[in-house]
Amino acid sequence: MHVPIHSCFISPRNGILKQPQMHRFGPKKCKMATSSTRDRTVGETTCGENTLESNYTTSWNDTIFFWQKEQLSFKYGLGVIKPYSEIASYTQMIWYSSYEIGCGVAYCPSSLYKYFYVCHYCPAGNNQDMLAFPYKAGAPCADCWKNCHHGLCTNACKRSDKFSNCVALKEKLTCNFPAVRENCKASCQCSSDIK
Repeated sequence: MHVPIHSCFISPRNGILKQPQMHRFGPKKCKMATSSTRDRTVGETTCGENTLESNYTTSWNDTIFFWQKEQLSFKYGLGVIKPYSEIASYTQMIWYSSYEIGCGVAYCPSSLYKYFYVCHYCPAGNNQDMLAFPYKAGAPCADCWKNCHHGLCTNACKRSDKFSNCVALKEKLTCNFPAVRENCKASCQCSSDIK
């Protein structure tokens, strides 16, 4: 159910990836808080997280629509356009490099809110330096025309960078430098992939 809503953002961007592979994620405990980074890591990849607490069961379409409503407070290129508004759930859903999504729900009878809905997006989006640009504007698949399926890029980078300045490190030191090679795997190994 999540893929059609995630895919409805195809037209303005050329960096969205093909339908995500599902993982077995889900809230392990009835802890109404963001999961620790460790609990949101798959292999070497840290995942982003959207959560919703509810007193009643709700459909996944309604849960995702709840996060999607943050779109009203977002403008591409500017980010948040309404004071004191949240956009992180919306931007995480449409983040250009998140290609794996897994969702789960927990029933928590002793909690104030009985139902806890969680979706993980891998790799995590919402890089603060790029929050106003969660995708690259342009024609669908403009950056991946050899790896395009129904308007979605299929060339996801399976590596991740541990440092936020990996592009600069790669240019300055090159990937032959051990610290760059080990900590900037996406920048060093995914030259033509979406990362």
